[in-house]
Amino acid sequence: MTKHQPTDALLSRQHLAKVYKQLSAPFEDEAVERTKGAQTRKGYDTTGIKYQFIVDRLNKVLGPGCFRTTQEMAVTEMTRQSGRTAFSVDVEITLQLGNWGMHGFNPVAEVFGIGGHTSNSLADAKKGAYTNGFKKAAAMLGVGRQAYAGTIDDDNQPIPEEFEYTESRDT
Repeated sequence: MTKHQPTDALLSRQHLAKVYKQLSAPFEDEAVERTKGAQTRKGYDTTGIKYQFIVDRLNKVLGPGCFRTTQEMAVTEMTRQSGRTAFSVDVEITLQLGNWGMHGFNPVAEVFGIGGHTSNSLADAKKGAYTNGFKKAAAMLGVGRQAYAGTIDDDNQPIPEEFEYTESRDT
């Protein structure tokens, strides 16, 4: 089979509706990435799903080659307070799901994501912005939804009524 030959099982809108539950299933603990604000100097802690686990989920559920991205990046060169040069990159990503056919890629669905990253290295700033935007686009399909829904950690979950704290007035 060549790169552009149609496959036997084509991705369709009906197929997407059926696989949403698989796409949005919670990830295992090893897929979760936590960073401390003090370490990143962003001023806040973050919790998310690692990029490769999102790519693997799309490939496993939809099939390899059933998605592609296009992106537009804007690069701003800046000087930090220390005098060092840094790069800030903003990206707009289009994530398309579809099939390869005789005339190229045929999209079935399309979602968008916006990301950004600043680094001393232009390559690192581009990579960080891309992965950030890609994760947000994939979340539009349910992939990694637990990060955006705040359900990764137990401490973000409501306490069941039977465990709620009540003050006692024992004297």
